[in-house]
Amino acid sequence: MYAYEELKRCSSLCGFHLRAIGKQMKLPFSLSFHLARHTFATNALNNGMRIEHVSKLLDHTNIGTTQIYAKIISQELDDAVDKYIY
Repeated sequence: MYAYEELKRCSSLCGFHLRAIGKQMKLPFSLSFHLARHTFATNALNNGMRIEHVSKLLDHTNIGTTQIYAKIISQELDDAVDKYIY
């Protein structure tokens, strides 16, 4: 139980610092640990990292969870092509 409590404490502290950074930067949204993980995954995939590696780094037990990020990237590509064609 100690490891869980320590993880919870560290996550809370990380969230506190991320929110403070977001306020200093006057962002129109709140920074969070979840948003940071999501941003990392999206950027890693956009920069060519294999989905298996991203999944492992995020500690996903099912690669299907990581594939959600890949779908976001596919949609971005579709939108870019649509803008180019039209």
